Amino acid sequence: ARLCENLPQPALELEAKATAPCQCEANDPKWAPPTRNIPKCIFIDLGAADGNSFNAFLSNSYGPVANCPSGKWEAYLVEANPRFVQPLGQLTARFPSVVHVLSTTAAFDCEGSTSFYLDTTSVQCSDARMT
Repeated sequence: ARLCENLPQPALELEAKATAPCQCEANDPKWAPPTRNIPKCIFIDLGAADGNSFNAFLSNSYGPVANCPSGKWEAYLVEANPRFVQPLGQLTARFPSVVHVLSTTAAFDCEGSTSFYLDTTSVQCSDARMT
């Protein structure tokens, strides 16, 4: 993740000892077994910005994409900053069945909502920064 210097403090500050507002569900008998039986690479980017890391994946920066099992891959791109809705949408249009974008969404270990400081002037500083 990129760290941009000299930015104002975020709107929300988290204490280091804060506890999660939910508990993980490790098992549930209601969960259906997966029906997928063909192996493939899964690329997950939490803080996808404009898809720059996904493009690096496609350019073999993390290993040859051609070596993915069965030659198949799928990508999940998560980005909280609404500034990146359009470029991520273009990736979905370009790869409609294999790129899944969760725009204006942040990763956490349970459902919830919060506020973020969004840098609306510096394109290269896309990550929401919490201290």
